[in-house]
Amino acid sequence: MSDQRLRQRQREALLYGYQDRGLAFIVEQLRSGDSEGARRTLVEIIEQGLCPLSVKYFGQLFPGQILVGEGTDEQGSYWELYHVPLTIPPQAPSVYTVRLKKDRLGTSKQNPQGDLSRQEQWVAQVQKGTYGPYNPGCAPLHSGVAVALLQNQQHPVQSQRTRIAEVRNFLLSHYPSDWFSTMTRIAPYAAQSEEDTVVHDLHLALPSIIKADIKGSHGYLQEEGFDNFNAPVLGQSNRQVLHNAYNHVTGFPLHAWRYDDEPTTPSKERAVVLGRGVNGGRLIYADDFYGRALGWSYRAQHLSSGNQGNL
Repeated sequence: MSDQRLRQRQREALLYGYQDRGLAFIVEQLRSGDSEGARRTLVEIIEQGLCPLSVKYFGQLFPGQILVGEGTDEQGSYWELYHVPLTIPPQAPSVYTVRLKKDRLGTSKQNPQGDLSRQEQWVAQVQKGTYGPYNPGCAPLHSGVAVALLQNQQHPVQSQRTRIAEVRNFLLSHYPSDWFSTMTRIAPYAAQSEEDTVVHDLHLALPSIIKADIKGSHGYLQEEGFDNFNAPVLGQSNRQVLHNAYNHVTGFPLHAWRYDDEPTTPSKERAVVLGRGVNGGRLIYADDFYGRALGWSYRAQHLSSGNQGNL
């Protein structure tokens, strides 16, 4: 074992020993009915770092708030976001653990901007395992993380505020600079007054599929039709929350482009792509063209039984 790894193990042992004593005290506080004291103790523990039990207790004592850890795997460094509320239609709302790579998919010294592909090529590469556990993420994932980052700016743990700001600044530095593919597709974009088929998590053997008329009464998106688009495509029904969240991580107001053009080819399948503002800041673009990808991995549970990384 290298000296550096040995010192890391020693630091972790000291931290976990401190946390074990603190977590035992939390159990005593909860048994005595002192939930406010337990929350204060947990905040002090998490200021020093995260461990699986502190993450678990946080989800119970601070419902609706997230935690952010860090780690490394074979693909490089990542953030791990715990207790992220997500809705991937037509599934019911759930709490997810979300891993976000600290660089774009396919980034290297020779390719600093990351790979550039059409959506079907991204799906094929993800299914081949080219990017390990990571994929470009479905549109509701991007939306849910944006909302969580916005709503957790005033986190009770100061060190967590710093990490949450780091994730937000990472997204803010990428979304405006390029187009980013997602694993969400409209297949097909239906004719007026007919239901569209929205498909999320295209890379999975059993993707999530929902039928919905996302166009509104005129056959294309106008203001009265935009709310129809939010829930099935972005997984969020509150328009103002979405506007604020996307503005928080992109600097742009939320706007669906190409869906609000008159659909001259209603049977065409279209990819949902996020990113670069055009003519004042359009964010959601629906067509098939080349895009980059952020690296996401997500699961509908608090913790896995496997490696938790360097929390």
